[in-house]
Amino acid sequence: MSRSFPSVSIISSAKLTILLAFVAAMTAHLACGPKPPRKPKLTPASGLPAPYNLRAEAANGRAVLFWSVDRKDGILISGYNIYLSEAAGAGDTLTWNNAPQKPHNDFPYPGDTDGNINTESYPIAGLRDGRSYTALVRTLGPGGALSEPSNMVIFESIGEGEFVIGNDHQAENGGFNFERGISIPGADPQSDIYLYATRDKVGLSSPSRLGAGLRKTEFLAGGASIAPLETVAIARGDIFTLRAHRGLATIKVEEIQGSYPRIKARISYRFRPDE
Repeated sequence: MSRSFPSVSIISSAKLTILLAFVAAMTAHLACGPKPPRKPKLTPASGLPAPYNLRAEAANGRAVLFWSVDRKDGILISGYNIYLSEAAGAGDTLTWNNAPQKPHNDFPYPGDTDGNINTESYPIAGLRDGRSYTALVRTLGPGGALSEPSNMVIFESIGEGEFVIGNDHQAENGGFNFERGISIPGADPQSDIYLYATRDKVGLSSPSRLGAGLRKTEFLAGGASIAPLETVAIARGDIFTLRAHRGLATIKVEEIQGSYPRIKARISYRFRPDE
């Protein structure tokens, strides 16, 4: 006796064919649909005056940016955005023009208070000496419109200043720490330098000469064949480069004060810490 299959199998196959066709059509439709939106580009507003002649002056963990801007009657501005990057050259003008960046200032900078609306300055604190920074400025208009960017400036903060050092190694001004820019006793474990004096000469020396465990400083006499010195005689106007515990310093003897046995020296310096 022959067996016949129920017609339900034929109906299910037909439904499956229709379903597969529907899925294929939907897949094709989705593939041709709109693409996810790209990150918007900043379009500088026409008419807003762009800052120019941007420059920087930096020292001791601080900097001041200076720039010019040609203000025009009838064009309102809300202030300025300052853009700062620690990596030198990390953002060139084109990149910063097209890719929105978070400004260094949390709120629009209204400009300085010197009364000249065509030149501005902006102070920056908290920089790290020995690191390079990149900066540029843009004028901010009503509603958040931005001008073309200023020129880009790259600068480096360097420790610099002046100190007076005496030949009493235990006194508070008997030594100096270049990294922190402070006077301390010459025999202090943090001291980078001390002053000595005899009847015949005055000099600067590495604290390591005072005792074991103290910092070693090397005076670089110049030339690969000349070994660094741990002590040098000094006179007014002398300039030396020295390798301190955590960086390089250039010092100039501005003045030698007093007479033996109490001698002091006034010294100016520039210090670049190791990265």
